[in-house]
Amino acid sequence: MRAVVPVPVWLCWLGAALLAAGRSLPRLRLPYRELLGTNRSVVFFGHRGFLGFRSLYLDEYRDRLFIGGKDVLYSLLLDRTGTDVKEIYWPPLPGQTEECFRKGKDPGTDCANYIRVLHPYNRTHLLACGTGAFHPVCAFIYVGPRGENDAGGQRVLVNKWSTFNKARLVCSVPGPGGIDTHFDELEDVFLLRTKDRKNPEIYALFSTVSHIFQGSAVCVYRMADIREVFNGPFAHRDSPHHQWSAYEGKVPYPRPGVCPSKTTNQPRRQYGTTKDFPDEVLHFIRSHPLMYKPVYPRHRRPLLVKKDLPHRLHQLVVDRVEVEDGQQDVLFLGTDAGLVLKVVVLQKTSSTTAEEVILEELQVFKVPVPITQMEISVKRQMLYVGSSLGVAQVRLHRCETYGMACAECCLARDPYCTWDGTACTHYQPSGKRRHRRQDIHHGNPAHQCLDQNLTVDDFENIEEKVLYGAENNSTFLECVPRSPQASVQWFVQRPPDEQRDEVKTDERILQTEQGLLFRQLHPRDAGTYYCKTLEHGFTQTVAKTALKVISSQQLAHPFPRQRGDEPPRPPCPEPWLAPQVPKAWFKDIMHLISSQNRRGVEEYCARLWCGGRPHHRKGKLAQSKHNLASMDVDKKGRVAKPHSERNRVPRQAAAT
Repeated sequence: MRAVVPVPVWLCWLGAALLAAGRSLPRLRLPYRELLGTNRSVVFFGHRGFLGFRSLYLDEYRDRLFIGGKDVLYSLLLDRTGTDVKEIYWPPLPGQTEECFRKGKDPGTDCANYIRVLHPYNRTHLLACGTGAFHPVCAFIYVGPRGENDAGGQRVLVNKWSTFNKARLVCSVPGPGGIDTHFDELEDVFLLRTKDRKNPEIYALFSTVSHIFQGSAVCVYRMADIREVFNGPFAHRDSPHHQWSAYEGKVPYPRPGVCPSKTTNQPRRQYGTTKDFPDEVLHFIRSHPLMYKPVYPRHRRPLLVKKDLPHRLHQLVVDRVEVEDGQQDVLFLGTDAGLVLKVVVLQKTSSTTAEEVILEELQVFKVPVPITQMEISVKRQMLYVGSSLGVAQVRLHRCETYGMACAECCLARDPYCTWDGTACTHYQPSGKRRHRRQDIHHGNPAHQCLDQNLTVDDFENIEEKVLYGAENNSTFLECVPRSPQASVQWFVQRPPDEQRDEVKTDERILQTEQGLLFRQLHPRDAGTYYCKTLEHGFTQTVAKTALKVISSQQLAHPFPRQRGDEPPRPPCPEPWLAPQVPKAWFKDIMHLISSQNRRGVEEYCARLWCGGRPHHRKGKLAQSKHNLASMDVDKKGRVAKPHSERNRVPRQAAAT
């Protein structure tokens, strides 16, 4: 007999809250090939066959993108990432690779110089550091004039940070009774610059892995709150066995953690660099690096919570976009599966709750590799995404992808896009407002596109596919909605009736995410099928398929009676005289059909069906006829694009 373990009320509340937070689906999924095909993305793989990406630094002042990889450092021109490439070859020093081998390290992943650090050092140089085959090495890379964030102390903290302080960032979901659920693993931080240059906003991505749940959260912090914490008391404890407390002693001047400037100068003492700081300041910094008070996020709760995702969030960048009713922050979240999620979080005006909208899911890389770094160029409206495979340059938006109707553009809820009266285009705050339509908060096409057609049901002009199915066999009608948020309805028109009736599903006819599956086809199933999508009142016909059912009698007697003007058809040879059926019969049939050679198809099928042993003849005849009849052909008899692999699976499963 199993014991019943009571679950705390707060845990039930947490599960419900996080479950609701993790249900959102992307408005649009764009695979790798589509991103490349629409020129929205380009990938740089390096010049040595394997980039081995480790670090990225975006320098918009110099219009360059610096990339650290395996034994190499690249400098790319931002506007054209594949051209004007400068390269520094930086392998380990002689003998270090062999020594790495002798230590038992992995030759493929460890015994090279991976450039892991790229950071501005002063006005003219970058600080670059590499692993050096387990012999870390740093160098200064000359890149041209720029600014100069610490020279260290003169006698204490020599060549080390002397203005370093730290504070705890709290990101938690508040619960009843003061019990918070903390996200305690910091994944990434992004500094969002605002019009007030002294008060940027800090976006931080956290994760947590526990026996209760796995999830990620984004918290936003105000610089004023951070400044208040760093101006507050330092943390202090007498020994590792004591608890932290607020330091109540005298704090030396200049205050530890500040940079030398005019405000720190005294009449009798000038502080030009950190080397001029008194030793007591440097000693205090070394022993008191932590501030006592933590930094809480805006509204004391996360902006975004994601629970039980199929992938883990690793990277975060943010863009503040001008929209019709003010400003909106767009988040780009990089995952460990090579995906980038484009997300907006809409704050409700009547409460503290918010709505999360995933605008797009972008498959940036061909295979699911972790995204290790991201940078954003607001000036060029580009996203730079790094992984072990390479670095991708991705456009932040491509509004025409959403569709050609006002309702589709409105449903996208993309802050970058608006309906300008004729097309879905990039939103320009200074553009004409008379035809501009944008509804990010509600995505209600009935309100924004009142004078537009909310139903795209031009049945006659939509491309029609013809599908042949064999009686009693399984057949699949494909229809994948453009938006995963749309619901799908199927209608059928059976001649000679012109009325379109909704398809009733049961155990024999199943509606799946990819289309309509007939587990066993009946002659009465013949007709023209229309796949319609419905989203927020917007109806659209996305697929039209004419299903023709080949009866069992036709399969039993595949050769129709010949007309008088046709030459006699070849009789079936005796089974023992029939040639061996080649394994490439499918390609042969495809070639014959594409050439519209009906005579050749019949001759080939006669050889195919009549081959083999006598007791296999009927089975081969029905199976081959079904394979031929199940192909999609258009009105001119040409072969249409075959079903994708995912659409063949349900048919095979049902047949099995």
